[in-house]
Amino acid sequence: LAQRRAVASRRIDAWNAATEEEPKLKIGLPSGPGSEIFFRRLAQDLAAIGVVATMVPIGEPADLELRDRLARYAAPRWFLDQFHCSLRAGLCSPEADDLVAQALVAQDPQAEKQLLAAAQRELVAAEVFIPIGDPIRWSLVRGNIAGYQANQWGLHPLFPLSEPTI
Repeated sequence: LAQRRAVASRRIDAWNAATEEEPKLKIGLPSGPGSEIFFRRLAQDLAAIGVVATMVPIGEPADLELRDRLARYAAPRWFLDQFHCSLRAGLCSPEADDLVAQALVAQDPQAEKQLLAAAQRELVAAEVFIPIGDPIRWSLVRGNIAGYQANQWGLHPLFPLSEPTI
């Protein structure tokens, strides 16, 4: 970590010398205490390498934005589709889009998997997506509930029963 910070700090110093601008990042985060905690930690880490961070609301102009969405289905394609260029939602990678399109017509499941993995690597390499952790699922369940099993789909199993009857 110390080596990575030293490299990052040197890069920031070189950029600062070349541009004579203060390195600043606007980071778009949803409002709430979780975002505030996350931002404080991130701002400390960025300050350690010489970057000043400012938190802005989601939807405001930002250099980085946290994407926090519940997947509608359990497949890598859902994730990759969130960054498709046709959405015009920010940065994208036509190369990643092309790899996803190839995966859709692949006849071999292994080839499809490899193409989707290559698309994910392309998004990261193009800095369209910066992973900050594994996707998570959570549930609000008391610790003493017997027989609880996590729901792999991230949906409440009784959701259909919650719709009003007419």
